[in-house]
Order: sequence, then C-alpha cells, then structure tokens
Amino acid sequence: MQRTDERHGTTDRARSTLGGVGKALAQPVAVIVVAAATAVAAIVAGTVGGASSTTVLLVVLIGLVVIAILRSNRQHRYNQWHLSQLIEAGQEHTDERLGRHERQLQELGERLDQQLERRLTDHLARERQASNAGVERLAKAIARCEDYGKLVTRQENANAYKGVEALLNLYAMVPIGNRVPPMRGWAASPDVLLLLVSILRNERPKLVVECGSGLSTLWSALAMRQFGIDGKVVALEHDADYARRTVELLTAHGVQDLAEVRHAPLTPIDVAGETYHWYAADAWRDLDGIGLLFVDGPPADTGAHARFPAMPLLGDRLGEDAVVVLDDLIRKDEQEVVQLWRDTAPSITEERLKLEKDASVLRSTWPGSWTSAEPRERQTIA
Repeated sequence: MQRTDERHGTTDRARSTLGGVGKALAQPVAVIVVAAATAVAAIVAGTVGGASSTTVLLVVLIGLVVIAILRSNRQHRYNQWHLSQLIEAGQEHTDERLGRHERQLQELGERLDQQLERRLTDHLARERQASNAGVERLAKAIARCEDYGKLVTRQENANAYKGVEALLNLYAMVPIGNRVPPMRGWAASPDVLLLLVSILRNERPKLVVECGSGLSTLWSALAMRQFGIDGKVVALEHDADYARRTVELLTAHGVQDLAEVRHAPLTPIDVAGETYHWYAADAWRDLDGIGLLFVDGPPADTGAHARFPAMPLLGDRLGEDAVVVLDDLIRKDEQEVVQLWRDTAPSITEERLKLEKDASVLRSTWPGSWTSAEPRERQTIA
C-alpha cells in the first residue's frame, strides 16, 4: 500500500513537471508529448517495480528533451524551407521588377532617342532653312553691292570725264602761267570753277564775295584779269593758315592785287532766333554791291545749316543783277538751306546744276528781295 502511494506521488510529480514543460511547447505538440511521457512513465512504473521515482522522472525528462530536440530540428528545417521559399519568392519578385524596370528604361530610352532624333532633325532643318535664307540674303546683298559698285564706278567715271572736260575748258578760257593745287577733296571741283568763270565772263560783276577761300579765289581773280573786269574778289576765310596759303597762291600767279583774303574767325551770331557760327561781321560789314556771291563755307561740321546766314546777313548787300551760287548741293543740309532761303524770299529763282558735288544758281531782283538781319555777335572764336 505504501509503495502504491509512492507510485501515485511520483506520478503526480511527473504530471506536474510535464504540465510545466508542456506550457512551453506549442499546443498541438504538447498533447503528444504529455501522452508519450505518461505512457513511458506508466510502462517504467509497471515493469520496473523496484525503480525509484527519481529514475522514472529522469526517464520522462529525457524523453521530453528528445521530443523537444526532434521538434526543434523539425521546426528549424521548416523555418529553413520557409525562408528559402521566401528568398526564392523575393528573388523572383525582384527579378520580375528588375525586368520590368529594365523594359521601362529601355522603352524610355527609345522614346528619348526618338524625341532627341526628331528635335535634332527639326533643329537641323530650321538651321538649314535659316542658313539657306541667310545665303540668299547675302547673295542679294552682294548683288546689290555689285550693282551699286557698278553705279559708283560709272558715276566716278562720268565725274572724271566731266572733270577733265571742265579742266580743259578752264585752261582754254583762262590761260595760267603757274602750277595749281589739286582740285579734289575739300577744294572746289573743276566743273564748279568753270561755272564761276563762265558767270564772270558773262555777267562781269565788279565785286565777287566768297564764303571760304582757295582755288575758287584764284580762278575768279584769273578770270577778272583774263576778261579785263575792273573789279575785285574778297574771300572770307575762318582758318588763318588756309588764308595765308591762299594769299601765297594768288601771289604765285600774280593776281594778289585782284583778290583779297580776309581772315574772319567764326563767331556766334543770332539769326532769325537761332545761333550760328559765322564769319565775324568786321570782315564783311563794308561790303556792298556784291555781283557774285559764292557760298562754299563755313564747313558743315560747325553746325546744322551752317551756310544759312549768308543770305540773311548779306542779302541786302547784293547788287541789282547779282548771282548767288551755293556749292555742295549733293548734301541734304545744303538742300534744306536753299529751301529756307526760298521760303523766306519767294521771288528767288533757282537753277540746280548736276555737277560733281551739285550746285544751285540763285537769281532775283536784288536788292529788296531780302531784308538782311543785323548781326548780334556774342563772342569771337579763335
């Protein structure tokens, strides 16, 4: 009876131990483990009657450990298999995504290549079109330049021919015995000199006044001597050095007694409400009965309409049949000056001559056609 109680006590302790261990195991497995442990304990207790309860418990524990190890191995293998499945699935998913991305990148690259090709093609087409248009414009510009060059060449040839012709006529009308300076650049051209000589021969003015000095002064004095005109040439010159050279030229040709060069510095003068730089009044205030007025100065760079004051200041000093010649009508400024004169004195008639630099010949019933303004000088320009 006592041994029976001990076996019962051992069995109770084993059950208690199994219950504690079973709680640490998964629920489905715990049932199997408990059943196996109970069966082993019962067999051991029934077969080995003399075994102690400790031995029985040890056997049970060993069995449980073995079962736990087996389960752990099985779980480990399962985990490894599951992990490999996850890795394989992840690899497949990754490969699929990478493949999809590669295809997308390839398609994107192809589209970009196509767009780039289209844009490059369009750009090249536009550049080619612009280049062709530029070449066409350049060709037209070159053609215009060639045409203009031909026109200029023809004009220069015509001017050269007219210049030679005028020069021959000058020498035929007025023999000279000394060298003359070149008739180019700022100097009066041969055709306008021929015009002045022709007026002197036909009109025989007693007083010739020139705004500016140089070759025109020489040829006017030579014409007076050649045609026996009892008169004088007075040239107003703002440049002292140029005035000196003109005097030397007159002396070299022996006509210094027929022409006078007056140094007349440019001075600010009020004319019709505007300020101009014109010849100082002391140089021309004594002039009267002018038969020929040749306006070839001051230089254009002294200001707009630089030659306009000639008529307002000298208009009432012109003789009855005086002739006014304005040179350089090829310039717009001189064209406007003539128009201003004609607007002020409508009785003025104009004959515009197509010379190398163009010129206007003005006539009227002087005096009376123009009421000259009294100049108001401000200061003298050295």
